[in-house]
Amino acid sequence: MISEKEFYKHLVQELGMELSDAERDFNFRSSSLWSSMLALVTIAYIDAQYGVLVSSSQMKQAQTLGDLFDIVAQNQG
Repeated sequence: MISEKEFYKHLVQELGMELSDAERDFNFRSSSLWSSMLALVTIAYIDAQYGVLVSSSQMKQAQTLGDLFDIVAQNQG
């Protein structure tokens, strides 16, 4: 498993967000860049990189990068 900080860094880069946003409590949904398309990109990225399929309900509940990291950490084999 990648470190928590590296997870945030790689995810914000993948989503085209600022590296300064790569913090556990960053609410990605508040970003002006956030869209349903980026939700799909996020799900696909996490599946490809970590082998964890984030469900649509998990994605809807996640608000911060920390929430996404926790989903990956809890579901990675």
